[in-house]
Amino acid sequence: MIKANITNICFKFLKILFINFFFFIIAILIIEIFFGYWFKNILKNKLSSERNVYRVYKTDFKYLQNSSIYIKNNYGFRVKNKKEKIFKPDIVFVGGSTVNQKFLNYEETTVGILREKFNNLNIINAGVDGMSIKGHINSFEMWFDKIENFKPRYYIFMIGINDRYMIENFKFRDHIDVLEESDYKSNLREKIEANSFFITKGRIVKSIVYLKYGLDLGVKKVKKNHVYLERNEVKFTHFEEAKKNFNNLNNDKKKQFEKFISWYLGKLEILTKEAYKRNAIPIFINQTTGYGHSIESFVVAESISNHCKNNKLKCINLAQNLDLKYGDFYDESHVNKRGSKKIANYIYNELLNFF
Repeated sequence: MIKANITNICFKFLKILFINFFFFIIAILIIEIFFGYWFKNILKNKLSSERNVYRVYKTDFKYLQNSSIYIKNNYGFRVKNKKEKIFKPDIVFVGGSTVNQKFLNYEETTVGILREKFNNLNIINAGVDGMSIKGHINSFEMWFDKIENFKPRYYIFMIGINDRYMIENFKFRDHIDVLEESDYKSNLREKIEANSFFITKGRIVKSIVYLKYGLDLGVKKVKKNHVYLERNEVKFTHFEEAKKNFNNLNNDKKKQFEKFISWYLGKLEILTKEAYKRNAIPIFINQTTGYGHSIESFVVAESISNHCKNNKLKCINLAQNLDLKYGDFYDESHVNKRGSKKIANYIYNELLNFF
C-alpha cells in the first residue's frame, strides 16, 4: 500500500513537472515569435552576421588601445544606438571594414565624425567587413532595395582595400559578396543569433555588465591574430613611389595588371549605374593601406580615380592627396582614432561645398 502511494506521488510529481516544462517551452516559443525578429527580418538569409549585433570589443595593440561599443541594427547598418533611424537617409557610406570600423566607437569612426560635422544630413554606415566591389554591386538588389523608403541622395563608395586582393583571379571572399556565410551551418547559426529575442537581448545584457561593472563577461578581446601586425615602418611606401614602381614593371607584368584594370573599370561602371538607377549620385573615395601603397593598391586607387575622370564623377583622391602616416594605422588596412579623424576631416573639406 505504501509502495503504491509512493509510486502514485512520484507519477503525479513527474506529470506536474512535465506539464510545467511543456508550458515553459510554449512560453519561450511565444516570446521568441512575438518579440524576436523572425517576422521582422526583411533580409531573410542575407547579412545574418551583420544584424542585431551589440558587442564590446577591446584591443591592446601598439597603435590602438581601445574599448569600443559595436552596434548593428536589424537592417545591418552600424548605428550609434538601437533607436537610431535609418529611414530616408541623405547619404549612405558603402565599403568594407575600413568603413565599418568595428574596433572604434561610433563617434570615433569616419562616418561618425562626418555625421557630427554634417549634422543636417542623415548619414548611414553600410560598411561590411571583407566585402569587395562585387558585394557592393549586389548590395543594391539584395539589401538596400529591400528597405522601404530607402532612397538616399548620395552613395559614397569608400573602396579599394579589399579589391586589391582580386588582381590575380578577380575574386576575394565570394560568400561575403553574396551577403552570406561560407557554409550552411554558419548561415543557420548566424540566422538564429540575428533573429532570436533571447540571444540578441543577451548580447545587450553582457555588454552592459561590462560597461557598468567592468566585468569581462561582455567583452570580446581582439587577439593579435585577428589583424595583420606584420608591418615594417621602413617600408611605408607613398603614392608617387608606388607609381614609379608600377611604371618600372616589365611588359608581361603590366599586361597582367592591365587585364585587371579593364575588368575593374567595368565593375566600377556597373556600380555607378546601380546608383543612377535609383536616382542617387555616386561619389568615390579611393584608399591607402597601413604600409602605404603596394603596386596592387596603387592600381586599384588609380583605376577609381580614372573612372571618375572618365565619367565626370566626384572623386576624393585620398590615396594620392592625404598624407597618412604609419602610426595612423593599427594594422595593414585599418586606421586608428588619429587616422580616422584625419580621413574624416579631409573628406569633410572635400565635400563641404558639394552638398
